[in-house]
Amino acid sequence: MSAEVPRQAVGTHSGIVHVLDLTGKRVKSFKPHQASVSDMEMDSTADFVATSSIDGQVVVQSLSTQESYMFDMKRPIRTVALEPNFAKRSSRAFVCGGMAGTLVLREKGWLGHKETVLHSGEGPIWHVRWRTHLIAWANDFGVKIYDTQSQSRITYIERAPDSPRADLFKCTLHWQDDTTLLIAWADHIKVARIRARPRTTATSSNANLSPLLVEVTAAFQLDHMISGILPHPMSTPPPPKENGSIASSITLTSFLVLAYEPPDDFGDEMTDDRIRQARKTAERPELRIISRTGEEISADVLSVAGYQSWACNDYLLAEVDAGGSDTDRCYIVGSPKDIVFVRPRDRRDHIAWLVERQRYEEALDEAEKLGEDEATTDSTGHRIDVVYIGERYLKYLVGEDIQDQVLLLVEFDQELREKRKETGVDGFEPGSEAISMLVDHAHSIPVDRVVEQLRSRPDYLFLYLDALFKKDQHLASDFADIQVQLFADYAAPRLIEYLRASNYYNLEAAYSICRSRDFVPEMVFLLGRMGNNKKALNLIIERIGDVQQAIAFAKEQNDDDLWEDLLGYSETRPTFIRGLLENVGAEIDPIRLIRRIKNGLEIPGLKEALIKILHDFQLQISLLEGCQTIMNGDCSDLAKIRQKGQNSGFFLGEKATCPLCVEPLRRLPQDLLLLFLCRHLVHATCIDGVDDLPRYNEGVLDTRLSPTHELSTKIAL
Repeated sequence: MSAEVPRQAVGTHSGIVHVLDLTGKRVKSFKPHQASVSDMEMDSTADFVATSSIDGQVVVQSLSTQESYMFDMKRPIRTVALEPNFAKRSSRAFVCGGMAGTLVLREKGWLGHKETVLHSGEGPIWHVRWRTHLIAWANDFGVKIYDTQSQSRITYIERAPDSPRADLFKCTLHWQDDTTLLIAWADHIKVARIRARPRTTATSSNANLSPLLVEVTAAFQLDHMISGILPHPMSTPPPPKENGSIASSITLTSFLVLAYEPPDDFGDEMTDDRIRQARKTAERPELRIISRTGEEISADVLSVAGYQSWACNDYLLAEVDAGGSDTDRCYIVGSPKDIVFVRPRDRRDHIAWLVERQRYEEALDEAEKLGEDEATTDSTGHRIDVVYIGERYLKYLVGEDIQDQVLLLVEFDQELREKRKETGVDGFEPGSEAISMLVDHAHSIPVDRVVEQLRSRPDYLFLYLDALFKKDQHLASDFADIQVQLFADYAAPRLIEYLRASNYYNLEAAYSICRSRDFVPEMVFLLGRMGNNKKALNLIIERIGDVQQAIAFAKEQNDDDLWEDLLGYSETRPTFIRGLLENVGAEIDPIRLIRRIKNGLEIPGLKEALIKILHDFQLQISLLEGCQTIMNGDCSDLAKIRQKGQNSGFFLGEKATCPLCVEPLRRLPQDLLLLFLCRHLVHATCIDGVDDLPRYNEGVLDTRLSPTHELSTKIAL
């Protein structure tokens, strides 16, 4: 596995290479090998990827063009490294090594690739990495460094004595910078620093020495095996200067290691005991931060699939520098089944940790210290700021016993809402979440207790009772008079709506409140409810002066005396007379209204109003005549249909029964039957008073009788 912004490449045991973006989405795949991919490296531009395999092939493939190089090394290759700035160099050089024990440098020349053997004869080459002009590699004896400028080997760093098998616990080399090499092998870490050799007088003994030398600045042993190592910056508090001022912060480097805990009997391969030879279950891998002195600073266990079966060499650790700063650095952990994306913990993670443990007050204090660029979403998709934490805090408080902390809850919610308004949070809704929660839990949090605690804050009390009334009017019935007062104070335009919807308030008290504030429409409504229609109508005429409302009020009350009062009030008001003339209907007789107009009273628009009345009546007459014509036609058609049905004949079956006695109609030939217009046939003996019925010829029962027979005509008449 190898990673460079914006891509990462993963090799498989089947020889396939998958190129992914940093979100895990596959970009492309290709198959350069027929066997397992043993090592790979991407150049700094993420355009070229070099792969080695145990099939003996080394392949360098461009991800954006058709450029590709393939070399058959004849023996399994364990590792490969590209020269720095590979994509920008014409030499296209790389170095590789494997089971043949030979480290080979290949570079492109005029006549093709030239091969140079840098080292051989000391066992397999396990790992190689190239930085600037320095190449470091590891074999069974230790780590060596080669200088391409002087074309000489600089140093040899011996492998720790009594180390476990090199093929079971790999060596990891990582260049921290141009002069610092990190070496992790089995359970040992060494830090090698390359520096220029001090200048001395040239003699025959030092004439062939390399211009560079290496010193090991740190070496220590850990209590676990190492599957990967990377430098990890750690910011420390700035120390005070001698004059009392504060120096700038210092960034020290520790080690991020991928720790592997082997089974206790991993060294028992040579035993004859089959039970001890059986492969033991491995522990979960861990990411640990180790200081320069070898002390463990932190440890995080990783959850990877199938960890019980993986060995130390099955894990990989890579670094991705997404933005060039320490805060943008992230890491990738690879296993045979998983790729884990790892980011260093920051203040947002600490806040999320506090929220997870319901330490909301501490989380709010920390969130207020976040900068605007830091108040972004965390890994769970939630925004880390006081708004998000406040919402979680509210839900937590509602879940606790808050019957005596209602005011605190609502005040906190209001502050939170104001904060959301200031920050312009998307999806802001005007409703109060705390009020909604109190209303939803009205059966567990008594309403009277909430009202008692909110009396000192009538604005919050109004919000609570209003929401409670919308949910269930009966829940707020005991506080209807208080609610009328609160509507008058905080939502006067909605007071009339509440007065119409509620039946629980005291009419006299509500009228007194409205009169003190001179709410005329509300006073009119309340007077109407109290039965004082004349006073209400007088308010409409005197205070509002709206003839339409006066007419609507009179229609709503459906009181003849009220109409008479309205007409009496209108006698001296020309505008009202005109309004009544324009709105005459079933309730007002226009003749009755016109007769009340005093002689000499000037009424603007009277002519137009009278013309409208005449036009409306003419239209009504026309509609009535049209309806009469339609009704007459319908009656005639229905009469014809009825007559046709009565004149038509019908068949009488031999098995027909009398509906009264349920016996056959034709029991005997001399039986007398009665036929009704509804076409029912009954025995004459089943009807009382049969002797008084008129007698007709028996031929009327003949089914062959003509429909125009005299009997049918007379019956129809």
